[in-house]
Amino acid sequence: MAHNLLRGTGSWLRVPHWYRALTVEWLPERFRREFALEFGKAELQAAARARENLPKIYKKLPRAVRFTGPSREAQARLAGRRAGLLVRWSNRFWIGQPLLLRPEKLLGAASNEGRIQRAAPAAVRKRDTA
Repeated sequence: MAHNLLRGTGSWLRVPHWYRALTVEWLPERFRREFALEFGKAELQAAARARENLPKIYKKLPRAVRFTGPSREAQARLAGRRAGLLVRWSNRFWIGQPLLLRPEKLLGAASNEGRIQRAAPAAVRKRDTA
């Protein structure tokens, strides 16, 4: 199972070596051993390069690329907007469907604050009005 997750099974994109190395590096040694995940000198170097270079690259990326579709959809809904085409495409990649919730669950909830307030737990409503 761990090998399938790190290989990107079901995706048309190949998982980069540095991504796999960094992910495996973050795992406790016990998990690496029990899942038979390789973490030798090449993986250690790839992870080190990724830790060094990713922050530099990340800061230069546009917001549309820096944040995943589910995060951007949540931000749009909180702002009362609908998820755009790019967000829906990104969601398909990250979660396998265009929206976090099925459309029949949304039914305008993002643009109707009354519905959002009624859907919030009583403790949250009480805290927000105090």
